[in-house]
Amino acid sequence: MRSQAGIIFATESLKPAWAEPSYQDRCIYLRCTMDECITASFQDALIEFSGVEWRVVDLDTGHCPFFGMPEALAKMLVKFAEELSTTGP
Repeated sequence: MRSQAGIIFATESLKPAWAEPSYQDRCIYLRCTMDECITASFQDALIEFSGVEWRVVDLDTGHCPFFGMPEALAKMLVKFAEELSTTGP
């Protein structure tokens, strides 16, 4: 890992994409329930803090679902993409 430049802590962050009105009712959060780095309860706090209504989908895996459950993750992502492509802005 490399050090971050100190300027990132002194500059204002841009508004996240999911806060845009065009994303309303189109936000999906994949909660990794066995994550020991970012616990499910902390993930819930992040979701709430975002101020956005998320559809939360649980996956019983750890912090790296692409290693722990790659097939299940791939199926979920395809499903999400298909659903969202039919409800586009």
